[in-house]
Amino acid sequence: MIVEEKRMKLKTLIFALMTVSLFGIGAAVEAQAQPPGGNNFDGAQNRGAIIARVLGLSDEQKMQIRQINRRQRLALRDAQQQLADARAEADLAIYANEYDEELIGEKIRKVAVAQAEITKIRLMSEVAVRNVLSPEQLVKFRDLRKRFQQQRRQRQQRRRDRPARRQRKPADPDVRL
Repeated sequence: MIVEEKRMKLKTLIFALMTVSLFGIGAAVEAQAQPPGGNNFDGAQNRGAIIARVLGLSDEQKMQIRQINRRQRLALRDAQQQLADARAEADLAIYANEYDEELIGEKIRKVAVAQAEITKIRLMSEVAVRNVLSPEQLVKFRDLRKRFQQQRRQRQQRRRDRPARRQRKPADPDVRL
């Protein structure tokens, strides 16, 4: 079970890194599509503009990535709704008056399938974007991803190193959630 948990954490980390990368490219394309004077203060858009500039995306590549991101957004919205519905059904089954292990197992499997679909959509989108990039752009993109990952780790480390904020005491010390 511990090996499975570690494997899931590793998959989640890889998935998160790939998602950040994909959204970075998408933001790059969207940021460059904005009219002059448009709101470009968002961190993702700034990072996206940097990625697009460093990679030297052509207009054709920008258009292709926009199309990929549009399709992904629509598919992802539907898949996320299915996941939310599956989680709600699982919640109802778990906390129902009558305990039904078979029903709970079915609902848990439905949640897992919905989560897998979200992962599939995101990864397929990554593959599609990767196929738009030239070999030279791919090399540059990998380097940028490494730099962004290092920056993210540094931010996380700074957050961990901050002194803990005082937490409010719960109204009832016997009730801790």
